Amino acid sequence: MAAPSSPCAGSPATTTHRRVRGARGGCRVRVDGVDREGILLRLRAEEGQRHAHFLRSDPHSGERCSVFVEEECLQRLQNRIEVPYDSQNREHQEALKALWHASFPGTELLGLVSDQWKEMGWQGKDPSTDFRGGGFISLENLLYFAKNYPKSFEELLCKQNGDRALWEYPFAVAGVNITFMLIQMLDLQAAKPRSLIGAVFLNLLIENDRAFDILYCITFKLMDRKWLEMHATYMDFNTVIKSTRRQLERELLLEDIQQIEDMPSYNFLAR
Repeated sequence: MAAPSSPCAGSPATTTHRRVRGARGGCRVRVDGVDREGILLRLRAEEGQRHAHFLRSDPHSGERCSVFVEEECLQRLQNRIEVPYDSQNREHQEALKALWHASFPGTELLGLVSDQWKEMGWQGKDPSTDFRGGGFISLENLLYFAKNYPKSFEELLCKQNGDRALWEYPFAVAGVNITFMLIQMLDLQAAKPRSLIGAVFLNLLIENDRAFDILYCITFKLMDRKWLEMHATYMDFNTVIKSTRRQLERELLLEDIQQIEDMPSYNFLAR
């Protein structure tokens, strides 16, 4: 797990098709247990609701405003993704210090380069070298997790739950890998969604501009649960990540997901 080069790569799963009866007596195709046409219809309905809202607020804006909101939300997140971690940037330095103090309150940090960082699960004494795969947003994700779900954050950081392996995953580096995996899964570096998962997530992002950060927290907690279920060790990390990704994709495509907190795995998080 030295570098988050391709934690999500792997051969595609076998796809199964089943026809289901549609609302008007027709048939729709269910792929891998997912009613994809139904999800597309839901996305179009939600888009229509936003379109109607804009028409009510400004009859001359219409579809342009609705599309603009989607593009603006996605662009804000993409702007965050494009920022590399800069060890000379004062804001980045302060964020790293804040992560330390959130992780180990009451323990003095001796420096931004220190053997202390290994206690958090960085590979060496300089955390900046581990951010290459995830950028500054991976640090923001960890800090958001620590501040908003401190109980779950501490449980994972200190490996408090379950029967643990002798060779565990390093917490901080795993966090960077999770950021990288989510960016790839959601295809967030594309100009607009090119997959059903990407389109579903964009709707959730419009509802909550912190949807990516919350999804990160969900993913980290879900990954740890799968780690325990699979009795995994360090060498199994990529296998666990792939399993976590499949679970996330299934949950995002559930029909009743209207906001990121509706995902079943959100209930694993504790504040």
